[in-house]
Amino acid sequence: MVIKEVDIRPYAVYSDTPLTTEQIWKALNDTNAQRAHYTRLRNYYVGKHDILLRQYTDATKPNNRNVLNYCSQITDFYTSYTVGEPVEYKGIDAATTAAFEENDEPIQTFNTAQNLCNFGMAAEIFYMKDGKPKFKAVEPIEIIPVLSTDIEHELLGFIRLYTVGEYGFVDYYTDTTMQHHLLETGNLTLQSTGTHGFTRPPIAFYKNDKGVYEQLIGIQNAINTLCSDIVNDFEVITDSLLVIPGHMDTDPEQIQRMKQNRVLLTGTDTKPYWLEKTADRSFGQGILDRFIHVIKEKSGLPDMERLGSYGASGRSLQFKLIVTDIIATSIERALSKGIAARFEVLGVPTPEIIFTRNFIIEEQPDDSVA
Repeated sequence: MVIKEVDIRPYAVYSDTPLTTEQIWKALNDTNAQRAHYTRLRNYYVGKHDILLRQYTDATKPNNRNVLNYCSQITDFYTSYTVGEPVEYKGIDAATTAAFEENDEPIQTFNTAQNLCNFGMAAEIFYMKDGKPKFKAVEPIEIIPVLSTDIEHELLGFIRLYTVGEYGFVDYYTDTTMQHHLLETGNLTLQSTGTHGFTRPPIAFYKNDKGVYEQLIGIQNAINTLCSDIVNDFEVITDSLLVIPGHMDTDPEQIQRMKQNRVLLTGTDTKPYWLEKTADRSFGQGILDRFIHVIKEKSGLPDMERLGSYGASGRSLQFKLIVTDIIATSIERALSKGIAARFEVLGVPTPEIIFTRNFIIEEQPDDSVA
């Protein structure tokens, strides 16, 4: 049996020459699947999970739709863990320091890191305001990179798709110019063309292999289903049917009333009794606990109950947090590369970039040191 590859969702377009309006429109359509993918990831971060869409044909059947949102917990942890302590720039000049203060750089970096964790992709757009460079984190759902067709895939420009109120707009940037389009149903109308004030496309891209919870959505769905069904089972128990033998009526309206009144009439002549589920009610809870452990283990989300006491050795904690460290390191590398692009747009040398891990357990001395 051959397993089919997951269909590739293009997030970029490739062209060595500036795009025409028709090519911009085609790029928007070609990347629709990737934007839908990003939208799904964002929905899982904010708590809009598939369980909320669950419906039963029988409207009287309990249908709790609970969300235990580990996706947001995982993203929030890694964002705080990597950039909760502001990034330090060693050797940055005074003018760039002033520009960072003007742009509230720690907030922009935090928002960018959050997008990187959610989507595996992040971006910052640069613009001039009152003669000063400004930059702002934007979700990758708004951005389509334009890359060269050679093996290096050099960034030659980008497209930004966004809305303001009820209106949609599309901006196309090259290394020196920006075209502003109005997006209408099936049509792009050029509104203006001008220079953007930078010597390269005014954007910094941050790219990781994937978001921190992207591969765990199936486990997240299972957790939501188990949690909801445990509550459903409890409601079924509390709403058990009272069985009254000696009465039989199969009229559909009577059956519906029996469901609503929680009384079941039967044809046998015995004493009334309560009809309850007899399954082991701890079974579902046990599976739920197992899935919660799995999602923490696979995501590297620290489980404080399993870390041990605060007096545990530093080396021991390193082993317990090895998955956490691997994921955090990949995030920091992606952030470093994107921050370097930030300095390139600003036209200044890239300083040394220093991250400080933000965690409640203080660093312990190395066990190997006598």
